[in-house]
Amino acid sequence: MRLVYLIILLTFQTLCTYAQDFSWDESSASKAHKVIFPEDLTINLPDTGTYQIGYFIYDESTSSFVNVGQAAYIPGKEVSIELGYDPAGVTGYKVGDRFITLIRNNANSQTYGVEFSYLDDKKWFALNGISYVSGVITSTWRDFLDNRFYFCKTEPPVALHIPYGLKPSIYYTNDIVIDTSGDYPVLLFSEMGPTAGTIQMFTHGITYKQTLYAFILKEFPEGKLNKTYSICPGEIIIIPEYEDTLRRTPVADGSYTLLAEGKYLFDVVYEKYGCRTKDTIIVTAPSEPCEKYNYPEVINPEYGSEIVFPEAGGLTILNAALEKVHQFKTPAIWNGTDSNGNLLPVGIYYIVHENGYMHSISIIY
Repeated sequence: MRLVYLIILLTFQTLCTYAQDFSWDESSASKAHKVIFPEDLTINLPDTGTYQIGYFIYDESTSSFVNVGQAAYIPGKEVSIELGYDPAGVTGYKVGDRFITLIRNNANSQTYGVEFSYLDDKKWFALNGISYVSGVITSTWRDFLDNRFYFCKTEPPVALHIPYGLKPSIYYTNDIVIDTSGDYPVLLFSEMGPTAGTIQMFTHGITYKQTLYAFILKEFPEGKLNKTYSICPGEIIIIPEYEDTLRRTPVADGSYTLLAEGKYLFDVVYEKYGCRTKDTIIVTAPSEPCEKYNYPEVINPEYGSEIVFPEAGGLTILNAALEKVHQFKTPAIWNGTDSNGNLLPVGIYYIVHENGYMHSISIIY
């Protein structure tokens, strides 16, 4: 049986019983905090029409929202909303409450959830405080699932980005484990490889741009990551790239060219699906004694320096940028030229033998 887990960090009580009713009748609480929407603010409303912006608290006793301040939003004009205060948090915000915001189309009464960003992150109620709205973090008239339908087994949880204060019912096609964190990330993983499923969002009275989200679980290609290499003194290991599949970036001061034993860390992106993970390359000394090669470390082609490669096979010459400049069969003699017979410029070059042995050579003049 294919086992797929969908972990959504919500409480069980929230998932099952959280009904949300909205009254736009403003409470009688006295005003003690101002929110200002600057005239140059762009909200990118879901459609045309006039909109009402409302600030709410959630009343646990009645399982409903209470409006504590509202105003009509007029694009291109400064809008100010006064918020109600109640030390008990019943008819208005109490000190330290985080703002919950909704926006309603006055023509068709469609109500959307929205989470605004604020200058200096002042998204909390303070007595006689002022908060300036700077933009929109997320809203239900947008695709709040990161516009992504591919999930990766090795990546961190993917956030649903639901506006703060909305706690939707979530219908799912697979097993679910409930946690009490209070956040809304989703983590998908499989014991049997790639799979697919759906998540359906529903909140009473709230309009979503999209309520059904399909996901496809993807995994990194097998055998590409977390490899171990052996290295002899004087050798170089060049970590491969995987064209059209994986893109690897060294972490911190890492390199694609490994010269010594150790553990090397890379960030890896699975380009096709945007998956991200970490890749650890381990370089060790071989268990068998290293074969002795007597290749020079420096040559000067102008004075007739050359390298003799007596073994049968072939080799590739790479420049410092790991670009191929020459390739030929051996046995052969090489005198520092490229594939067109021109002398290579001064620098360090890597010689990669057909049997996997690698070493560097410096060309000087």
